[in-house]
Amino acid sequence: MNLGDRVRVLRQQRGWSQSRLSQESGIPQPTIWRLERGLIKEPKLGQLKLLAKAFGITIDELSKEGKQMSFEDLKGDTVAEVLLRGYEALPHEGRQQLSGFAQWLVEQHRKKRKGS
Repeated sequence: MNLGDRVRVLRQQRGWSQSRLSQESGIPQPTIWRLERGLIKEPKLGQLKLLAKAFGITIDELSKEGKQMSFEDLKGDTVAEVLLRGYEALPHEGRQQLSGFAQWLVEQHRKKRKGS
């Protein structure tokens, strides 16, 4: 997954429009549009910092090449298989709700790590 795809996925997981991401990050919406479409190959470090801060993640987390998981990757992990199949069966609204809950869990984990 390239950086533009990663930004789009993170934005959509939060239910944000490009305009909302622009407000949260301080990056102009047309720049976000170009980034998501791969027209900006190497964004400035300052832009990466703003995006990472808006998403509540590190620059490393933002820029890492994420591997898409498949059912084959989950072979033998019954719980993970059930979760993934259940997620796929959800309507769009259900997926958004589950993504919101997952994001809340991530934030709770980060807060716990900072407090330790």
